[in-house]
Amino acid sequence: MTTNDFVTPRPHPGVKPAKVPAAAKAEGPGGMSYAEITTIRKGIPPKDFVLMARQIGLPQAELARKLGLSPRTMAARIAGGRKKLNPDETEKVLRIRHVFEHAVRVFGSSKEAREWLLSPAVGLEGQRPIDLLDTEPGGAQVRDYLGAIEYGNYW
Repeated sequence: MTTNDFVTPRPHPGVKPAKVPAAAKAEGPGGMSYAEITTIRKGIPPKDFVLMARQIGLPQAELARKLGLSPRTMAARIAGGRKKLNPDETEKVLRIRHVFEHAVRVFGSSKEAREWLLSPAVGLEGQRPIDLLDTEPGGAQVRDYLGAIEYGNYW
């Protein structure tokens, strides 16, 4: 069987093809856009990590530990003037940034988002959301729970 053996289905009368937004078309694994994947591969400046720590209200060393990164390595990256974080470091910083920005939208303020991120959550078996963000599966659990809160389906 070859591709020529397949017949392209004809559209049903009265049914129009869906209009898919450009952003949705450009998504890759896990809903992440290809631009974000490229950013992870290229790396982000260490100052983005510093800004994230400041927004969340944690010392840089503590945020590094929460993300499974070496506090000494991160301090060296920041002080040494290194232009970019490596892909693993970048992915973890972007993960927490996306969760924090989503929490701000859900809760309405940075203060409320910070409190939620740093407080035990019933829907996460009593764990603090920030404590799960060192791995992608933990990040997925946090994003799912935050989405459930957003849509009123949290437990």
